[in-house]
Amino acid sequence: MNWWSQQAHDSAAEAQAARPSPESQMAVAQITALLSMAEALHKIAEMMQERKEGTN
Repeated sequence: MNWWSQQAHDSAAEAQAARPSPESQMAVAQITALLSMAEALHKIAEMMQERKEGTN
């Protein structure tokens, strides 16, 4: 997990703890989904960079 991902997860958990509600639960779920997509895109970008460097 990247530092930015961990920080976002921590912030979402703190917000949920501070104000538990269905809306904040939905927000945490949305943040988690977005972070999963961001991490996947980050991994794809790393693989593409490695492949590019390997061909040079």
